[in-house]
Amino acid sequence: MSYENKRLLPQHYRMIELVLEHGYGVKEVAQAMGYSLAGTGNVMACSIFQDELARQRALRQKQNSEIAAVSVVEARDKLQSLAIKAVDKLDGLLDSKNENIQHKAVESILDRVEGVMVVENRRVETQVISTDRLQLILIGMQERGLDPRKYVKSTVVEQGQIPQTEAA
Repeated sequence: MSYENKRLLPQHYRMIELVLEHGYGVKEVAQAMGYSLAGTGNVMACSIFQDELARQRALRQKQNSEIAAVSVVEARDKLQSLAIKAVDKLDGLLDSKNENIQHKAVESILDRVEGVMVVENRRVETQVISTDRLQLILIGMQERGLDPRKYVKSTVVEQGQIPQTEAA
């Protein structure tokens, strides 16, 4: 014979809290509440309890999602404000009396301008690729009868060096 509650009592809400907050099962809820295992199992199995448990679980998930979304937005805003401060700091370092500091600031700034290099006050689209990959591209172009010199301008640079630009 199944047991069915007509309404939830305050202790039932406490049982729901134990399930949601601590992940307790029937046995743990019974122990925490000081109830019998059979009685706790009956209460937790009834439809009104299960419906309320599902409602509260969904509500908590929605609240957690909203909190997570707000946290992501706050983190993004914080990172953007820190990025502005970092750029300002790099800008100040460009005027340093120490040429090494100036050089590092320039390097740092240029490394962060993705896919763009400034050559003689012109923005030039760039892509950094490995020498092996460049070889494959050149071979593929030659196989198709294309002159790589017409389409590809490459500069081979060792890691950590800054490419020297040529006058076009």
